[in-house]
Amino acid sequence: MQAGLAALAPDRVAVPAGGRLAAALVLLSDPGDGDLEIVYTRRRADLRSHPGQISFPGGRVDPGETVEQAALREAAEEVGLRPATAAVLGRLPVGYIPPSRFWLHPVVARWTAPHGLVAAETEVAEVLHVRISALRRRASWHTVRLSTAGWTWAWRLDGDHLLWGATALVTAVLLGVIDPDWSGGAVPRDLAHRELRPWDVPPRPRPAPPAP
Repeated sequence: MQAGLAALAPDRVAVPAGGRLAAALVLLSDPGDGDLEIVYTRRRADLRSHPGQISFPGGRVDPGETVEQAALREAAEEVGLRPATAAVLGRLPVGYIPPSRFWLHPVVARWTAPHGLVAAETEVAEVLHVRISALRRRASWHTVRLSTAGWTWAWRLDGDHLLWGATALVTAVLLGVIDPDWSGGAVPRDLAHRELRPWDVPPRPRPAPPAP
């Protein structure tokens, strides 16, 4: 996997001068059975930015920080990660996130000494540990049409958890690094019959008219 990460050109997209930089930590752990787990968070539903969505721990890169330092700091703040337990492997390609106007740098790290994580109550509703084998399960595959990226991967995880958007884009790139044939040749457009529109909120039921 490290060789695959090295083969990627993480800075193939030139970030314009003055661009807003963000870092995300893609934290991988080994449960010991040949699989890998990815740590995600589910954001609080009352947040102004990306409410209720599944994301990686991450946020703005502060002045004087490297992207790697920012990713580890944000993970420490959001889920209580001990930075010394994460060994950085490399970066995935940078991508632009139009809704927040940030240039996102995904940083991949191996979790060498897993420990309990605690969600920061102000930002995170839940910490999720998702296995690579679950993401490869065809029954969980869906697609979302984003205006800037066309058809993109999406996953319906256990319960009501929906993985989509920028987090899904990064996840698909990661899966391609780990196993270039992870989808068996399928592409998001092939799943048009399983399209989801996460931004469509069902209308609230109207209150019943008062009794005469």
